[in-house]
Amino acid sequence: MKETFRVLKAGGKAVFTVPFIWDEHEQPYDFARYSSFGLKSLFEKNGFAICEYRKYLCDLRLLALLANAYIYKIIRKLIPNKISYLFILPLTTINNLFGHILYLFPKNEDLYYGNILLLKK
Repeated sequence: MKETFRVLKAGGKAVFTVPFIWDEHEQPYDFARYSSFGLKSLFEKNGFAICEYRKYLCDLRLLALLANAYIYKIIRKLIPNKISYLFILPLTTINNLFGHILYLFPKNEDLYYGNILLLKK
């Protein structure tokens, strides 16, 4: 973060996306998850001004996304070759269609997929 601030020209802008709810990734180097409050504090302490902040996928579609990740990982472990996609694609397609129905339910900004920040030096 300090290096980003250093190389960004004065008045320059940067976009950061940071996951909040997701399966363990970048293994074994995923050491922390940041809340919206933690991210805002961290960026401001490093000299950035927050121009805009948004949480994304803060509705029940998050459940469909997590289910797709689960389906993908389990099937790829059981069938570790390209044949696995014959099972993954139809299951995730059905799940995605179900996810579109879930979009009709109200948002909950306490449970969300990720953060998008537009920052300025």
